[in-house]
Amino acid sequence: MTIYVGNLSFQAEQEDLVDLFGQYGEVRQCSLPLDRETGRKRGFAFVELASDAEEQKAIDDLQDVEWMGRMIRVNKATPVSAPEAVEAAAAVVVTAVAAALVPAATEAEEAAVAVVAATAVVAVTAGEPPGASSTSSAQAMPRMVPPGEEAVLLRRP
Repeated sequence: MTIYVGNLSFQAEQEDLVDLFGQYGEVRQCSLPLDRETGRKRGFAFVELASDAEEQKAIDDLQDVEWMGRMIRVNKATPVSAPEAVEAAAAVVVTAVAAALVPAATEAEEAAVAVVAATAVVAVTAGEPPGASSTSSAQAMPRMVPPGEEAVLLRRP
């Protein structure tokens, strides 16, 4: 089992977590994820102890405890399902592509990009490439443009 530690202080370091959880047993692994774009800490961590009993004791003792000025949340980490992971990855990719297409967007352009991005994410998570015309993806995609009208993505020169 792995422990999820949320609402961490951004000053918390990996060594601080190892010291805290080391009171409950041998810390096998500790990770403090960083934001890919900024390199800043994301405010949560994952800790793995040597035994499930040690992990459960740490969860019971540290849940909703103030540590480094924050009320931390400590519970069993739950894995992300494959469809959720695909949806999250698709959203990140589509957002990055949209930002590259419209670097200095007006409100109208941002709205058009949002429509295209949302449609692409729905299509990807439905298991179809964007623009595919099967019944299953058509039923999965919400109508974002009124029937008979075309969505237009504007791009600045």
